[in-house]
Amino acid sequence: AGSWYWSDVNPSAAPYYKSAPTSVSTDYELIRGIPFFGESLPITTVSGPVFFDGAWFTGIAEIQIQFHLYYLGARVGVSDALVLQPDQPAVFLASGYSGPVDKITVEGYQGYFAMDNFTYAPIPEPANYALLMAGLGGLGAVARKRRVNV
Repeated sequence: AGSWYWSDVNPSAAPYYKSAPTSVSTDYELIRGIPFFGESLPITTVSGPVFFDGAWFTGIAEIQIQFHLYYLGARVGVSDALVLQPDQPAVFLASGYSGPVDKITVEGYQGYFAMDNFTYAPIPEPANYALLMAGLGGLGAVARKRRVNV
């Protein structure tokens, strides 16, 4: 029960969202008059593994959330838990993990919250390192040749 949705409209005034007007939020549905909120949100990186920094969160009720981080199917990290308070401005939740990840889940049940400014950095391809090493080797050869000719 429950779902997530992408919001193109900022329902609250600043400082509750960091980059209005877009955010990802839990939604709820009523089942026999009882609200059921969104389950964990799985986020799979499309372009391959990334270095994940964290995201900003706000909530309208007290709720605890955290990240679960995966790489090649294995869980490699879990962030600290963040307890959101009603009417609290946006709070950054750091991933707490510096290695590569290819799947992230946001765990936070039984409450509405919004996530914004999901921050990550792509992992450089090995070819980039090879080009860097070749360039440094070329600079070293030129410097050595100049030293011999002097």
